[in-house]
Amino acid sequence: MGRPTHPTPGNSGGSVEPPGPAPQGFSRGPEGGSSTYVPPPPPPSSAPPPSEGQAGGFGDPAHRKKLWRNAAIIVVVLAVLAWGVLKLLGAIAEQLVDFVPTEVDVALGEQNWQELAPPEAQCTDPGPLAYVEALSQPLIDALPEDEREFEFRFVVVESEEINAFALPGGFVTVNMGLLEAAESGEEVAAVIGHEMTHVTHRHGMRAVLRRVGGMTLVAMIFGGTDLEAVAFAAEGLANQSHSREQERDADEGGRTMLMAAGVDPTGMATFFERLEALQGELPGAAILLSTHPNPGERAETTREIAATFEATRDLPDPPDDLRCH
Repeated sequence: MGRPTHPTPGNSGGSVEPPGPAPQGFSRGPEGGSSTYVPPPPPPSSAPPPSEGQAGGFGDPAHRKKLWRNAAIIVVVLAVLAWGVLKLLGAIAEQLVDFVPTEVDVALGEQNWQELAPPEAQCTDPGPLAYVEALSQPLIDALPEDEREFEFRFVVVESEEINAFALPGGFVTVNMGLLEAAESGEEVAAVIGHEMTHVTHRHGMRAVLRRVGGMTLVAMIFGGTDLEAVAFAAEGLANQSHSREQERDADEGGRTMLMAAGVDPTGMATFFERLEALQGELPGAAILLSTHPNPGERAETTREIAATFEATRDLPDPPDDLRCH
């Protein structure tokens, strides 16, 4: 019989088995030692690392294009809104013309008159001016009391363009070309009456208020002055054009003025009809017609009104010997 064997510590009497694997998250230490905790590695990410040109990111060309497009839309919308506000303020200011002293019309008109009809451009021969004043005096005498706020002053300038214009305050300029193109005193008087109505109805001042009404408020907000706005308004008088409504109003006022003076208003119709027919031959005719739209309709309206009117005053035709110097 052999000697009995005694179990060694840690052994129940069987063979010694190798140690098994450590539980997840643990590592087995040195042989016979204790286990230590080792955190598992993070799971792999399925998303690729972000890059500058990644779709949908700021660096994406399509995204940048969309941002610029949206910014452009915002700028356009703001610009339209600002324009609308200025137009609205101008329209409101235009309606306040009755609260503006007539001295303002005179001041602005006189300032621009010196620039648009300087002494060196005026006719030195007294004949043309005397003829214009003789035609305009019956119209002035026929004005109703509420339209006599302004003292009318006239000059004739050496220009072959067929034109005349009136500035706020009663400053009327007649080109020598108009006197040479007219065939009757009634035609010249019709143009003068038209321009005088722009003054009595304060069309020029209304245009100034419409133009600078909104800008005046903006200037006040940002530290501007009223003098700057007035200077801007005065500068704009030189190139301003009246609206269609104002031109029709001036036609109506001119016809009323002529008939009140006993003058046949048909001269307004014949003058514009001839300009329309000969606009390629008469200097400045095309320009005058462009600022006085639809001459055919206006002539037709004038003829319809004149058909029932009986003139009581004949005006002298332009003298053949009229000369500027």
